[in-house]
Amino acid sequence: MAPVGGGGGGKTPEITNGEASGAFALGAGVSVGQGVLMEVIITALLTLSVVLAAVELNADLAALAIGFSILIGILAGFTVSGGCMNPTLSFGPAVFAGAWTNYWVYWVGPLLGALFSGTVFRFFLGGKARLLFRQETSAPAEQGMEGREGRRNPEQTKG
Repeated sequence: MAPVGGGGGGKTPEITNGEASGAFALGAGVSVGQGVLMEVIITALLTLSVVLAAVELNADLAALAIGFSILIGILAGFTVSGGCMNPTLSFGPAVFAGAWTNYWVYWVGPLLGALFSGTVFRFFLGGKARLLFRQETSAPAEQGMEGREGRRNPEQTKG
C-alpha cells in the first residue's frame, strides 16, 4: 500500500487494489501522544464553538462559527492526525480498509476533548442556568427597593 498525495500525513488515502481507502492515519514522524493531543485540541475547539454559539448565545450565525471551527480543526490537524474530531467518522474507513493501527487515537482524543470543553463550559463559561456551581451575587436582604419591584404579584397591579 502506497500513500497518495505526497506528504503521507493525516488523511492520505491508501491505494489497495487500485482503490483509495480514506482511512485516517497519523502523519509521518508524528507520535501517538502528539496525535491524541491534536485530536483533543481540535475537538475541544469544535465542541466549545457549538456550546457557546448555538447553545449559550443562540446566535443567528452559529452555523458559521461552527463551520469555521471545523475548517480550522481540519487545517490544523490534517498533517498531524487527519483532523478527525469525530470517532464515528474514522470508523467506516477503518472497517473498509482494515486499518486498525493507532485507531484508538480517534476515540480517546475526541472523547477527552469533549470532556474538557464540557467541563470548562459547565464550570466557567456557561450562563447562570448552566453553571455547575452558581455564585450568588447578593442576598435578597441586601437588595434595595429596585430588586423587590420586579417581584410584585401580577394580580395586584391590575386595575
